[in-house]
Amino acid sequence: MIVAYAVDVGSIKNENFAWARQEENQPKPKSTDSTDIEELAKSVIEDIKAKYQVALGFECPLFIPVAKKPAELLKSRHGEGSRPWSAGAGPYSMAAGLAESAWLLKRIAESGLNPRATHSRDSFSKGDAEIFLWEAFVTKKEILQDDRKLDEHFKAACIALDYFWRSYRNKRPSRIELGSGKESLSLISSVAEWAGLSLIDENPIHCEVFVPGS
Repeated sequence: MIVAYAVDVGSIKNENFAWARQEENQPKPKSTDSTDIEELAKSVIEDIKAKYQVALGFECPLFIPVAKKPAELLKSRHGEGSRPWSAGAGPYSMAAGLAESAWLLKRIAESGLNPRATHSRDSFSKGDAEIFLWEAFVTKKEILQDDRKLDEHFKAACIALDYFWRSYRNKRPSRIELGSGKESLSLISSVAEWAGLSLIDENPIHCEVFVPGS
């Protein structure tokens, strides 16, 4: 069975951090009232112990484009529109996400379970890895339009799960891409390797990003 998690990254101290969990047969995500990242780590570890496959997503940039032309280095990835990874909330969420994903993946690696990780949906679907690392892209507008009676951070996590399951079940591709003339730096691959997880991707390029309409 597959269990998906979505993490809305942000300050844990200021309670701007939230996560949601949803099993593949559950009709809707299960939000939590905890901003404790330790509870998240425990939940993920317990799911891996139970032999579930875990799709673990973060609402922040997990890979960045590296353009060949210097003037294009900070341009948005295809699909981001006017909200590029390098401007506005992007850099903050990226920094928060890197720190929090590093902490979380380190705890998972230290569990003794030795899970294999991938950011390839195909590899995960074939059962080649226990953890699928993915990115979500949720805008403030989508949060305000969502009518669920939840704190905005829990709501963002639930929206991210909605996008994930819709795309995963229907085998739809990601809508955020590198674009031509660019290479990629996979931040989450570096984090996973630092944490001590076994990353099965031989040539990590980028991860899938689940967005509205996916």
